Amino acid sequence: MTVAINAEDPREEDGVALIADLDAHLSEMYEAQYNFFLGADVLAGDDTVFLVARDGLGKAVGCVALRDHGDFGEIKRMFVRESARRQGVAAELLDAAHRVARALGLLHVRLETGDRQTGAIALYQRAGYRPCDAFADYPADSPHNRFFDIHLPPPGADEPAKPGFLTKLLTMLGLAH
Repeated sequence: MTVAINAEDPREEDGVALIADLDAHLSEMYEAQYNFFLGADVLAGDDTVFLVARDGLGKAVGCVALRDHGDFGEIKRMFVRESARRQGVAAELLDAAHRVARALGLLHVRLETGDRQTGAIALYQRAGYRPCDAFADYPADSPHNRFFDIHLPPPGADEPAKPGFLTKLLTMLGLAH
């Protein structure tokens, strides 16, 4: 599936709907104490970039956020709707989040996922993520939470820049000239 991925406001209708779908999906899989939901207002903060994948008809089919912790970035709220799964959308979202991280100078990226999300774990491992210890304020003794990290190459080290995407992102962040 070909998708367009852009930074969007998570408080807009499609962002709210994607987040609600993700929350419902995770609530079916895990008890409440093992879910660490972030709402649209938090995802709209200055420390977070929220990306939405849209199909050829403009329908929002997935999302991911990158949160800046200062010394590392964190992948948050990765989700692809059922109708768009197993078509490469998640890999494209993860790649886009990595481009954002690199553009912001965040070469160390971490994430938390659940042990029942085997497809997500496989995606992260294929992308080069390795298991790591709990971080930030996640509990280290959770029976379900799994933690991963990756060290990204600096911008330009392994691929040519994709024109347009970073310009849009930097403009949205107020960093463009």
